Amino acid sequence: MSNRTTSGESILRRTVLKASAVTMSALGLMTTASGREEENQTTEEEPRESAGPKGYFIGLNQVTDTDRFLNEYIPIASETVDEYGGETLVFSVDEVDVLEGEWEYNVTVVLEFPSVEEAQNWFTDETYQEAAEIAEESTEYRDLVVTSEFAE
Repeated sequence: MSNRTTSGESILRRTVLKASAVTMSALGLMTTASGREEENQTTEEEPRESAGPKGYFIGLNQVTDTDRFLNEYIPIASETVDEYGGETLVFSVDEVDVLEGEWEYNVTVVLEFPSVEEAQNWFTDETYQEAAEIAEESTEYRDLVVTSEFAE
């Protein structure tokens, strides 16, 4: 896939980006460039402690039904991420500069969890799996990965 987009694709991407930002902000998942949480996000729970390396979920999606993905999948998925101590590090809607190779995704997500085990527990959670079905139905394809940071 080329890095160039048609006018229609560009409008769709801007619409998705704006809707995503509104949705993520409403759910309290946006952070500022300095890494500080937005003021509308409450932090009532203590973060989970982990003795091991943190776990990361990386989702690369080619979304075909934007409305369903944003309005049905994202709210459920975001709620379940919180339940497992996860934090959204990246939520990008096709605003990437391809440095090398092909990039065929229009939504990129990176989540951080206290451990790989928590990331895996989140992914296999019954409620999240129901949301994942919505994501599968509203995307052309998805590539999902769980990995860990380097152990110190």
